[in-house]
Amino acid sequence: MPIRPVPWQSCCPGDWLQKGLTVASAIQEYVGDSQVAQRYQSLEAVTANTMGKALFRYYRDRNFPLPGEKGSFSEILVPHDLIHILSGLDTSPVGEIAVAGFEAGMSKSQFGFELLLEVILDFHLGLNFTTLGILEPSQNNFIPDLVMQAFVQGTKVSQDLFSPDWSFQQWLDQPIETVRSRYHITACGSPIFKSGRQIGLESGNDQISNFDNRTS
Repeated sequence: MPIRPVPWQSCCPGDWLQKGLTVASAIQEYVGDSQVAQRYQSLEAVTANTMGKALFRYYRDRNFPLPGEKGSFSEILVPHDLIHILSGLDTSPVGEIAVAGFEAGMSKSQFGFELLLEVILDFHLGLNFTTLGILEPSQNNFIPDLVMQAFVQGTKVSQDLFSPDWSFQQWLDQPIETVRSRYHITACGSPIFKSGRQIGLESGNDQISNFDNRTS
């Protein structure tokens, strides 16, 4: 079942009506939206090693609710989650700051730098700025060389994945490496993995050093 387009641009400065509709949709999904949930649950059946299967496993392996499931973050964060997958940056506090560095390099607007500032407040200063009570804020997770590595990699990406002209839906049935190649994305360090296995990949080398073991 196809997944509907997400108005991610409404998270950026722009049309306030669209912003309001997006916020309302996010609240509905947090409460629970079975139609949205079914679209993402259907990704379990897609071919291994595709971006869609990686996205499904990304949520399930971390015990994150899928968009539309009760307590979910909503579809508006799917591009961010796909950037985790494509960049190879994990979801630890260190990884969240690093992926924001990647997004700052990739983004064609100030939005990427706004995200970077926000996660530094959340995961380096521990201020609980944008975690919404769902994620725990923490301190001392800003590692400059990792963030700069991610930023440089982000500048090489040929498409702003936050832009409204990028539709992730058309790529969900494609292999992750195909998507990376199309947009000139080089994974930072290693693919995301949990318990020694690469997220979204059914085979391959499981013994991978992430960030040269500096985030373990």
